[in-house]
Amino acid sequence: MLKKILIMSFSLALITACQDDEISSDINDVTVTEISTESLPNTVQTYISENFVGEVAASAFKVTSAESTNFEVFLTNSMNLVFSQNGDLEEFGEDVSQVDCEGRPQRRGKHQRKGDRPEGDRPTQLQVADLPATAADYLTTNYPDSTVLKVIFIDNADISQYHVLVKEVGALVFDVDGNFVELKVRQEGICRQFDEVAIEDLAEAIRTYITNNYPDNEVLGARIGERDGVVEIHVLVKEVGALIFDEDGNFVELKTCGMKRG
Repeated sequence: MLKKILIMSFSLALITACQDDEISSDINDVTVTEISTESLPNTVQTYISENFVGEVAASAFKVTSAESTNFEVFLTNSMNLVFSQNGDLEEFGEDVSQVDCEGRPQRRGKHQRKGDRPEGDRPTQLQVADLPATAADYLTTNYPDSTVLKVIFIDNADISQYHVLVKEVGALVFDVDGNFVELKVRQEGICRQFDEVAIEDLAEAIRTYITNNYPDNEVLGARIGERDGVVEIHVLVKEVGALIFDEDGNFVELKTCGMKRG
């Protein structure tokens, strides 16, 4: 069925389920607008393509409040990245998410939108040199050749932690003393465990399904691998999302909001 499988190195694929749809929210005068990934600042698109090779932007939102405008992007591995209006990465991870991957403003406990938390509760942007020695030593020992993309300190009523975004790994969490707590967001390494598949090598049933249902949409790439012990084939279709098929080529589901099940 599949003649060749290559090591996956997808470049950034620009896909989203909906484009430029405003999501109503009058809570604290926050406006959430779903946008196409092509509408993101070029610096954001470049940052993702360079630092998250093999993953695609599944949804993107412009979040505007009285105090700021941000862009929040969700990748197919469920990682969320929060960029400033100028396109600089400011925050990352579910603990700082302003919306969920469908664009609904966060209301749950520590998942507070910026407009909901006092100025002092916002994550503080740091450098690696600002980390406690214990955390810095952990990074040096365990990830000596990895690239640290961002360091933030989250301090509010719910948590006081250092979050470190490591390019090759994901989000590492340390407590206030620098002790390692957990690896978050990319622990399953979904996309990194998948291999690229040439479009022409996809099963005929898959190619026929795409032709019949999305004749005018560009197919950006395909990959094969396992999630939860089940073989899956993902076909990334521009402005649609990730079409998921079983190993026999039967359509299973469409994912437009991250790649977590449920």
